[in-house]
Amino acid sequence: MEANLSPTQQYQCKYGHTQDVSIQDIEEEYKYTEELSKRLREIYAPIGFIPLDKYSASMKVESKCKTCQASIDVIIEVNGTPLWNYHSYEDFELWIDNFSDIRILQVFPAGTDVVGYHLDEFIEESSLEPEFDYLPDIEDVQKTQEEEQFINLNIIVQTRMKKGYCHLGFDSQSGRILRPFYRPIDGSCCWDTPLQIDKTYVFRILSSPRDGPKRLTPLPHNNEDLLVDNQAIKRESNETASPDIFQRLKKLSKSSVEEIFGPGIKENKYVDEGTDCPSVGVLGCMGSDLEMIRDPFEYRKRRVKISGGYEPRFTAIDAEHIPEDLPDNPTLVVLGLGRPFAGTGQNHFDPRRCYILVLRILQNP
Repeated sequence: MEANLSPTQQYQCKYGHTQDVSIQDIEEEYKYTEELSKRLREIYAPIGFIPLDKYSASMKVESKCKTCQASIDVIIEVNGTPLWNYHSYEDFELWIDNFSDIRILQVFPAGTDVVGYHLDEFIEESSLEPEFDYLPDIEDVQKTQEEEQFINLNIIVQTRMKKGYCHLGFDSQSGRILRPFYRPIDGSCCWDTPLQIDKTYVFRILSSPRDGPKRLTPLPHNNEDLLVDNQAIKRESNETASPDIFQRLKKLSKSSVEEIFGPGIKENKYVDEGTDCPSVGVLGCMGSDLEMIRDPFEYRKRRVKISGGYEPRFTAIDAEHIPEDLPDNPTLVVLGLGRPFAGTGQNHFDPRRCYILVLRILQNP
């Protein structure tokens, strides 16, 4: 449905009474309560914080029917100024005690599809225009791509992590592989729900690798990390990974692991956190150049033997479905670096280690 961004929206109560609901109506109902501030805190508390001047979120609130006083669920966009707990800052634990200057930016049309409503958005102090957290028509997104920073990514990798999912997407405009994520917090960069592999999604960019010194994650991952709104809009298409994506990724492929990650590889296993090298790349080879083996430490897990003495873990969602003996066809191996790992027990790593992983294997059909 197309977004109607008028200042007043029509809603209907369960008894069929129709009425106009405006920003002023909601402000009047909530001006003497701390409900909206409380809701903002509830949304942001589980994910931690980046110190910003403003935070905004979409949420469902109750209004009252002016005819019968029945409750009406209304979707609104709210932002507020955080009141930081500076005592916790000394321990490097930022926390928000409350929000002030609560503003209602938008009342959305009835029937707006806001997935989960807890769709956090980061906005700069100077940017007080509403950020829309519903799913617009894809045509609307395309029209606004010049006004806001949007990107189309074809999801080429999905891996399972302890707390969720990690994805890589191919940007056909730049010819790059990027890692969309929305929580720039150590240990929580994953997605709660998976995106569909081999499908194209539209993301709104909040911070990208080209932002330079504004690093939200450490190297080497910062070279490909793309901070996005956590609402991804799937484009309706029948695109798959073959053969088009194979040919596109083939143009990025290298002939060795060293050519991908550079001279900083240690023990044929990892690079140190802070190394300025790519965190993802594509290895080109033949199927017969690879050997599927079991992890000696976790037999249920698989590793892939790669020429040059490498045996990285195979962490793709479909790792168990890849045959032991690959057909001897042109093959692409998507390699990535795991997030910095500090070790366990007495094995403490300083600097932390980013281990080489096999994220996907594609063969030319």
